[in-house]
Amino acid sequence: MKHILTITDKEITGSDKLSAAKPRIAVNAILFDADENIALCYMGKYDLHTLPGGGVEVGEDLHTAIKREIWEETGCQCKILGELGQITENRYEHDFTQERSYYIARATGEKGELHLTDEELAENTSVVWLPIEQALQIISEKEHDNYQRKFIQKRDIAALTEALLWLRLHDIPGYDTFTKIEPLNKGWSPDKKYYIENKDLSANDVSGWMRYPVFNKMLWVFICDKDSLLPVALGIADFDNSVKEGSLEWIQVLPEKRGMGLGKSIVFELLYRLKDHVDFVTVSGEVDNPSNPEALYRKCGFTGDDIWYVIRT
Repeated sequence: MKHILTITDKEITGSDKLSAAKPRIAVNAILFDADENIALCYMGKYDLHTLPGGGVEVGEDLHTAIKREIWEETGCQCKILGELGQITENRYEHDFTQERSYYIARATGEKGELHLTDEELAENTSVVWLPIEQALQIISEKEHDNYQRKFIQKRDIAALTEALLWLRLHDIPGYDTFTKIEPLNKGWSPDKKYYIENKDLSANDVSGWMRYPVFNKMLWVFICDKDSLLPVALGIADFDNSVKEGSLEWIQVLPEKRGMGLGKSIVFELLYRLKDHVDFVTVSGEVDNPSNPEALYRKCGFTGDDIWYVIRT
């Protein structure tokens, strides 16, 4: 699971001191309902909104833990849609550390009664359902003067911000028809080269690209159909560490799957994977390509009119 953020006293109190305590393992979820609202736990005693979740119990795996926490704090059963990332907290003043894993989930079935602990009942805990943007605004605007609640606020803001980006990357009509975007090397093999439209290219040609110094396996991604498990969209990017440049080299979608937003989703996924490593990103494609890659890149926010001509002799 990717790392989203580490929060220490430096961000809360300005202190550089760190706790060496063994981390508590916890889970949280951005839980959507059928109306596309997300669940927030509201602790009336402290006027605190926070994402549902809690500590992992002995013998639980993370998925079991988050489903239990969601059932207890929201009254909902759920389906996990994807991993969001991990946030680490180091609270020196409390000699406390924890590692929280965040998930995107969707409520299934009817919303039931909450199953709260005595402590949560004493805190006058309830659940509210809000659009994710409103939830982020409410949490961000609150000014807390309590040390622990400042940590909670900071981690929730980071998780919700990450969730908004996750939603942008996965904003595909009928997304549940597809698996999440995966690195190409997990499923691609030469005998599945049908997505290579250019007849001058072979599977061996594509495999040869992996020997280039700009190759990075995490920048070869595809979306594949859940039923057939075959790729329906492909994206390849390069990373030149010497000049901190990313380059989107190849975005391709099967003809029968075009017009569904898959190409745009792959572009955003590759940009997301590049964002912490590059200073700028360029794109490439044939000027007279009938699939019009320029139109795709401009829809994704790319600007400029530079054209590079490759002369073969």
